[in-house]
Amino acid sequence: MSTSFSLLATLCLAGVLTSIPAPETEPADAMYDPQRQNEVLHPPLSPQVPLRRRMSTNSQLFTRGPWGTANEPSNIVGTFWLQEKPDGPRFSVNELKDILGKRALRFERLRSLLVSTATDLREWQPLTDEEIDLDLHVSTTTIPRKSLIKHLVGERLRHRWDEGLLPWRAVLVRVDEDPSVCCVIIDLHHGVGDGLSCVRVLFDMLTLDAEGMKRLPPMMDIKNMKAKPNRRKAGLIAVQQAVVSHILMLLAIFGGLWRTILNAVWIADTPNGLRSSHFPVIQKLQNKLAIEYLPDVSLDAIKQIKNAYGNKATINDVMVAALAGAYRRLLIERGNPTLTSNSLTEDNKDMVFRAFCPFSFPRPIGPDDTDLHNGFAFVTLDVPVGVSGAPSRRVAAVQETTTKMKKGLDPVVMKGLQLVGAVLLGYEFVSLVALQLNLRHSILFTNVPGPKEPAYLCGREVISMMPTVSGAGSSWTLLSYAGKVHMSFNYEKKLYGDNPGRVGELFIEELERMQEEVNLPTMRLLV
Repeated sequence: MSTSFSLLATLCLAGVLTSIPAPETEPADAMYDPQRQNEVLHPPLSPQVPLRRRMSTNSQLFTRGPWGTANEPSNIVGTFWLQEKPDGPRFSVNELKDILGKRALRFERLRSLLVSTATDLREWQPLTDEEIDLDLHVSTTTIPRKSLIKHLVGERLRHRWDEGLLPWRAVLVRVDEDPSVCCVIIDLHHGVGDGLSCVRVLFDMLTLDAEGMKRLPPMMDIKNMKAKPNRRKAGLIAVQQAVVSHILMLLAIFGGLWRTILNAVWIADTPNGLRSSHFPVIQKLQNKLAIEYLPDVSLDAIKQIKNAYGNKATINDVMVAALAGAYRRLLIERGNPTLTSNSLTEDNKDMVFRAFCPFSFPRPIGPDDTDLHNGFAFVTLDVPVGVSGAPSRRVAAVQETTTKMKKGLDPVVMKGLQLVGAVLLGYEFVSLVALQLNLRHSILFTNVPGPKEPAYLCGREVISMMPTVSGAGSSWTLLSYAGKVHMSFNYEKKLYGDNPGRVGELFIEELERMQEEVNLPTMRLLV
């Protein structure tokens, strides 16, 4: 504990003494001197290959340490169910290769190798068109039943990457029991980009019509990415405002540093039988992960619920509160000692149950932007499992937490610590600290925005889509698409027992309780 604390204290002190930098504006694209070509262990593939590009800090972290290619994989797996054309040919692997070659390979990271240098850095090595063989990355397979798709996804989550191949793969899956549908699974290394970058690539591949003529709008409205006007006041008022804002910023930074130290060294979730303890090695954990898909939920129903609660409640507030109610009832069913027999009517203030959440930094993404990013930091979100009574009480508790998070600078502080720590202590150390932080939380929770309207891939309507992330223990992933919320749940088999789907059932039941509480029982929830 003392060694861990001293290292973290050194890291945090460096963050205080060094100005916390703004979120990276993609140093991943910083060109290298040609003379540095000799430093790279992987030989150049041809004289025409563009200069290698340095990876950003987050990409470096995802390619080493507990999540690195040499140890455990860190993959993002996207699952897309398609409706076959009723009177046309079935979706072919050649069509999939064609759309990937024309649209996905426009993004440089998707046409680059992940290579190592003599100084133990990771870089992107772009390839030319002649050096890319799509047959090595795109394949097809067949399964008897749709329900078996989760086993294929599980294999993709455990896949380790070969530095001699591009950091992505795609497979077209046909289903014997239902030839009217097919599935496309695309998995890529997390070092390529974060969730918003993956959605950016997806937007570029999909269209709004079966003919492929109407493209999706750019993602300028996601995460408030539009630049906000800078309104400054002049004179003495401006000076006073500047002084006060700098003081508040310093206090917020020190507060973020203090909370980071607490989360990394002292605070851990209350023992609940659901938190993984595979630190510092997670090799065994990955081999025991499984995945469950929940029924699709109506986005309009969720919006109706959050509007009924008022007080500027958000969709995330409603979903996290429903998750809190589900886990509360699950732990009571399992006889958790912290939740006593009267926990249905009395709060349990000693119950600490938290989610590790990626916080994406806003950035403009235009239709011609082919640059991908890993611009996010992890933050802690308190999940009010200890709050009893009506669902509205848990919604209020989540709102209080998220309001403080929005007003604070914890994401910026965490991002700054990652940058400073990588320079002073190395990527391996920062990667281990991030893993320790993750494992001190009960779950990981992420919500990704998808297209608002029905979309098509090569003329086939996309019925559903769902991203899944590995290397995170138990995790919940939500994606909104065309009026539906698609949800997946990764879990460690031994922690969730013989009925891992029980928490998903309780989650849906909690949403139904919310409907009843706000007098919307007739609104269709499941779609």
